[in-house]
Amino acid sequence: MGGEASYQYELAGWIMRLIEDTPVLPAAVLNSTTPDVFYPDETVDITLAELRTEDLFRIWDVLGVNAYQLSIPYVARVVHIDSSHSRAEEFDARVQERIQRAGQIKRA
Repeated sequence: MGGEASYQYELAGWIMRLIEDTPVLPAAVLNSTTPDVFYPDETVDITLAELRTEDLFRIWDVLGVNAYQLSIPYVARVVHIDSSHSRAEEFDARVQERIQRAGQIKRA
């Protein structure tokens, strides 16, 4: 990134604002560098993630950076992967499924 800390923070803030404004990446954007990877109806959601400071230090250590750099962790969610397995194989006994359900809290 930039050499001075003030420039790094300015650039990071601009990137965070851009992602906040457009958190869903459509197939047209995802296929811009490598065509025909994502189908037209596939998208990727980008959201902020929580990462412990210790984990951030480990990442920078593995990358060979001697000093901590400004880090803003994001995660890609709702990534639909096209599978070559049939639906019958999808519900095999070895596969577990977690269904997230949203609901309303009933007040007494």
